[in-house]
Amino acid sequence: MIARSHSCYAEINQDRELRFFFDNIMLPDSSANLEGSNGFITFTFDQVVDLPNGTLIENHADIFFDFNDPIRTNTTRHTIDDGLINVSDIESLPFSISPNPVDDVVYIKLNKGDMANTLVNLFTITGQKILDSQMLSDNHQLNVGHLDEGIYLIRLTDDQGRSSSKKLVIR
Repeated sequence: MIARSHSCYAEINQDRELRFFFDNIMLPDSSANLEGSNGFITFTFDQVVDLPNGTLIENHADIFFDFNDPIRTNTTRHTIDDGLINVSDIESLPFSISPNPVDDVVYIKLNKGDMANTLVNLFTITGQKILDSQMLSDNHQLNVGHLDEGIYLIRLTDDQGRSSSKKLVIR
């Protein structure tokens, strides 16, 4: 537990459900005291180790008040992606980018092979995919002027699964 609004205890049952119990919390009705009618819990936990990329983790919460039926929250979804690039793939699809650093438009040139069915992905340095583009010419233009300054990663992947990545600096 990181933080909580009221005293509580937690347990994990045999179905691997994490449960928090706020016994006798006695929150006032929201019509009488909106701010006082709220409670919260902030927590963290480790996920199962060695989950493969693409594994989907879904979670929801059921909130019980008194002896009423539970109120179910929205389901959250998290897809495992380690964001790592396989070093053996670095030169399997060679390309160049210019200028680098760039202000507005970067040009991507595939050094050999057919650019048909080649996908361009742009990632933040933390691995968040922020842009997908299909190569339209052998000197593909990518507008990055709307992005924040920083270090990004461009990855090209062809329809045979070959890929390569390069660092891009946006200023």
